[in-house]
Amino acid sequence: MADRVAENRDVLKQIVRMEPDRMLLAGAAVLASRGIRADRSALEGCRDILKENTGALSEYRGMIRVPLLCMMAASGTPEYYLRCVQEIEELIRSTPKIRRVSKVYRILAAMTVQEHSSEMTASETVERILALYEDMKTEHPWLTGEEDLPFAALMAASGKDTQALTEDAEACYSILRNYFKSGNVRQTVSQVLSLSGEEPEDKCLRAADLADDLKRLGCRIGTDLESVILGAAALTGVPADRMAEDIAYADECLKQKKGFGSLSLGTQTRRMFAGLLAICSADPGIGGAAVSTAVAVQTAIEIQMQVCMMLMMSSSMAAATATTT
Repeated sequence: MADRVAENRDVLKQIVRMEPDRMLLAGAAVLASRGIRADRSALEGCRDILKENTGALSEYRGMIRVPLLCMMAASGTPEYYLRCVQEIEELIRSTPKIRRVSKVYRILAAMTVQEHSSEMTASETVERILALYEDMKTEHPWLTGEEDLPFAALMAASGKDTQALTEDAEACYSILRNYFKSGNVRQTVSQVLSLSGEEPEDKCLRAADLADDLKRLGCRIGTDLESVILGAAALTGVPADRMAEDIAYADECLKQKKGFGSLSLGTQTRRMFAGLLAICSADPGIGGAAVSTAVAVQTAIEIQMQVCMMLMMSSSMAAATATTT
């Protein structure tokens, strides 16, 4: 799969110029995780649809553009997919308490809702997003920011009772205090782990053991945003030592590919993608998945898109600050 990601990235480079490597890889991984080889003609068609249906300065054609194009292509009905995402984003925007969240995060949340088939209507899901987002702000006012909206969407789209999700996430957060120093990482990992019906102690321990096993293998996942991939890996139910070996192997494979080096992409971001590859290759028969492997894969895809977006936005803000000082 590492070869497919690299191949897809190279095709995307021909279609969308001057895009950050992280976003090209996020889009390439969207396709590769579905077993799709990037089709230049199909992606160019998606690009044209996006141009026809959005303004030149629209956030839809900003940092989110590449993953969005790939999601459109993967859907098989790109025009319909885009229309649904726009309608869901408009529903989110019309909700007073979350309308001021940056549009890029509203789009990410809308893409998450659209990706998850559900018996709920879009308006019902948006109501659940608001309830969960408000719970996050109540429980962790200093940690919760607009970047948490897509994670609230991920939780809302799961169909699990909102109160149960909040209680599970809080239980995981308390347990993870023993393993992760960063409150932001604890919050996001706990949000991901709440998707599973497993006992909080079991899934938290698996995530913590995975972090330790990766460190032992010389493939440490950092304590910044990228570490949230540990939560998605824990959802597969694969034993920590086995998953750690798979991630370390994927990291070594990626390291040999052009554009995946420590200088071009960054070690920790590469390992986040290695985690995605390992999750996509997880055997659902090993250990007994905490959720379906398909859900774990989809969760991992959405997480890496969201993390890439947050990393890009933080880099942009740092650059802007530097130019004004």
